[in-house]
Order: sequence, then C-alpha cells, then structure tokens
Amino acid sequence: MMPIFDPLRFSAVSVEMLSCGRASAQALAACQQSRLSTLVAAAQQDSRFYREHLKGTAPGISPLSALPPVSRHALMDRFDDVAK
Repeated sequence: MMPIFDPLRFSAVSVEMLSCGRASAQALAACQQSRLSTLVAAAQQDSRFYREHLKGTAPGISPLSALPPVSRHALMDRFDDVAK
C-alpha cells in the first residue's frame, strides 16, 4: 500500500501535469488515454467489483465512452467488493 503522501510520486505527477498542460491536442489525448489505461488496470487489479464489472475490457484500447457505466445502486449492493 502506498503511503498517504509520497513526495517522489507527487513530484512525478506534478511534472506530468505541467507537460500535459502545454502539450498539443494530440499529445494531450495520448496523455489522457495513458491515464485512463492506468486507472482501468488498477481498478481491475485491486477491486473485485471492478474486475467483474470491467471483465473483457482491455486497458488502453477503449475510449472512456466505451466503458460500461456503474450505477450507485450497483456500487451500494457490492460495497464490500469495491475496495477488495
């Protein structure tokens, strides 16, 4: 588990944010896709709920609009599985 505040991670994210903020539209889209891919991979790895909900979704291939939506009702029904 990562510490609450990691100065090295904070620095890396800060540099990434600055570089994406000054990037072209194409580079910004690539940066967003990379972040989405990382987020989907982490959700599938760390959460039983998202592993099942996103089954068959390959990280990095789909745009955000292609991911299945999650309702509040579904999250509340499986609350214990969301963070496991």
